[in-house]
Amino acid sequence: MTAQDIIVADTRRQAQIEKLTEHYREDTPSTPFWALLFGALYFARWGFWGRAFIVIAASLVIPFSGLVLAPFIARGGWKDRAKKQAERAVALS
Repeated sequence: MTAQDIIVADTRRQAQIEKLTEHYREDTPSTPFWALLFGALYFARWGFWGRAFIVIAASLVIPFSGLVLAPFIARGGWKDRAKKQAERAVALS
């Protein structure tokens, strides 16, 4: 296998992962709203413990700053989870 073949195979793999990432995404247009409304509880409910900790820590430093931060990190959590699922699916195929 040449270097060119490896590059082409990796490019195809990345394209598959990107395509599957959109398939596995579970967020909705109202995701930032729910994150703003519930803050750390939203992240804890869906198993985003790292993000829940970030929101709590930010709120401890500056009150209510975690609630302002939450909508901006909500979609990233769903996208990261979907990308991991896509990578697993491509690795198994």
